[in-house]
Amino acid sequence: MRVLTTKIWTAWVFMLAFAVFGTGVLAQEKPMTAGAVAALITEFKEVISNNVSSESDAALIGRKWDARKGLAGKSKSDVIELLYDDAKTVITDSGLRYQIYSIFAFYKNIPDKPEAKLRPATSKTVAAKQLVELTYKKHHYVGIEEQLAALPGANKETPETKAMIAEQKTRTLEAFDNALKSNRKLSAAEKEFVKANYDRLYKMTEQIIDETIEKNFPIEKWIREGLRRGFTQKFTLAELNKLIPYFQSETGENVLNHLRLTNMKDLIVGNGGKVEFTAAEQVEADTFAASPAGKKFITVFLKDAVAYEEAQEVIARRNPNADGFGIYQESGLHGLFERFVRENYKK
Repeated sequence: MRVLTTKIWTAWVFMLAFAVFGTGVLAQEKPMTAGAVAALITEFKEVISNNVSSESDAALIGRKWDARKGLAGKSKSDVIELLYDDAKTVITDSGLRYQIYSIFAFYKNIPDKPEAKLRPATSKTVAAKQLVELTYKKHHYVGIEEQLAALPGANKETPETKAMIAEQKTRTLEAFDNALKSNRKLSAAEKEFVKANYDRLYKMTEQIIDETIEKNFPIEKWIREGLRRGFTQKFTLAELNKLIPYFQSETGENVLNHLRLTNMKDLIVGNGGKVEFTAAEQVEADTFAASPAGKKFITVFLKDAVAYEEAQEVIARRNPNADGFGIYQESGLHGLFERFVRENYKK
């Protein structure tokens, strides 16, 4: 029944798309707002759920979409293509891929609906949460890697950088040698096997460190918590209910973008980018910053949330191996080598 339903849906999609839109070129699309992107992803999750028989596959696609950053500001066509790219990494059946692509292609041609406005919240807890979800992605501590990845100097290695990386690897391999010599559990043949796989083990240690830092220093989570605390403490319910529609508007989005880029300016310029604003955008930002609500918002957004994040980082660093560098200690390398041999060595 599911297969038959999806085949009928796909055929109807093509007929309707052709009948309504023909084969003409679409009008130039406006950049999608964060709210519009969230609504589109919600619709697409339902599409996936109705067409993919594996619940685990549908859930995995949903997680990939939720983890995506930087979609706001792109055209709907570009957003849909990126969401489809995520879906096809999970969906391996060519027929099902075609069905999903057909449905997604139809969505490209549906005229944008006015974005639904949030109803006034009846509690500060709910209102603060809504305001956090509207604003946190524009905080300058969130999505830094994605922001830099698009800049011309992000992946450029200078001679100094190359030398530093080479020196780091040399020191690491020296630590490998010392740990391998002192290991009493591995045989001579197993030690030779380990030594022959130093490059692979070096990449494994880097991955361990990255995963440990990500686990122990959830910056985005801390920023969200700091914003929620600050909004709840500093604003009345009435003030929050005024800020929510403001940040749903184009003016509010421009102000958030101004705050983000202004506070990332040195990083952006240092990686070959530019930070420029139109006169209208500057006036919008200045007007908001001069208002009573704007002053409080900026204090929470730029100071209180950062102070909260820094306090959480201090707590996390009470764990001496919070950054994962314990893997380079002798005991850590012994464990890594022995596990690597158990899982990969064949006599």
